[in-house]
Amino acid sequence: MVKIPGMLKENTDYEMIAGENDHWNIRIMTGEFIETVMNFGKIKVGNDDLLHFDFEIHSSPNDEVSPDNVDFQRYAGKILEAVMINSLSEEDKQDLQIAEE
Repeated sequence: MVKIPGMLKENTDYEMIAGENDHWNIRIMTGEFIETVMNFGKIKVGNDDLLHFDFEIHSSPNDEVSPDNVDFQRYAGKILEAVMINSLSEEDKQDLQIAEE
């Protein structure tokens, strides 16, 4: 299993829940944004070699959660990182080299 320092854990920090039309939503289970439900839209690598993504917030008990909230943007990025790593095959995970902090 790939270990990235501070990586969020599926079914602990967030869970995948069924959305509409074969899409998956993500329910945040811990932290500042607990019980927020969101999903990702377009995901791409930009000319700056950074990952760029869109997301939609379906519901949240926290009034400060919005697409403009920088802290939520960063947290969504951490979720996306975990989802992408978890979707790799075990062989692909072994090929990854993660720098230790």
